[in-house]
Amino acid sequence: MLYADDFSIMCRSSCLITIKQILQDATFELIKWSNTSGFKFSAEKTKLIIFNNKNKNKMSISMGEHTIKNDKNIKILGIIFDSKYSWTPHILQLKQACANRLNIIKMLSHTTWGAHSSVLIKIHKALILAKLDYGSHLFSSTNHRHLKKLETLHNSGMRFAIGAFNASPIDSISSIAGIPSLTLR
Repeated sequence: MLYADDFSIMCRSSCLITIKQILQDATFELIKWSNTSGFKFSAEKTKLIIFNNKNKNKMSISMGEHTIKNDKNIKILGIIFDSKYSWTPHILQLKQACANRLNIIKMLSHTTWGAHSSVLIKIHKALILAKLDYGSHLFSSTNHRHLKKLETLHNSGMRFAIGAFNASPIDSISSIAGIPSLTLR
């Protein structure tokens, strides 16, 4: 997979020896191509991750004189993949990023001098929903407990945008804001 300057090689097999050989051959061909084309690969930025539920997470692939580092998490196009497909690191990072963005809506929603609710809803959609929607089809199958953390952020953003109380029912808030819940989205 190639997107701009992000390049990923993926291989699937039940035998790690087969995967190692295929990846080592592909890496060798890439190094050979880069020597003729002038393109340079950064060995320090290159990472290797093995997705499985077993503890066989070590493999050694060389890239010239360097050995590619094994990682438990890897970030590809802004989405953090972990070796167990639990999506926990990505959801925690997403929660932190959205919590910081939620502070903007909280400041703008002041009752005496704050912005109008229609403007705040647009800000919520742009700052929080856009962040939550990106890659959501990948991590939507994770544990419901983890997704609940993101739903809480979404609900808080809608509450601040329309000026609702904390005890207001979420269905009412969603209806007034005109934004469906994350499970429906």
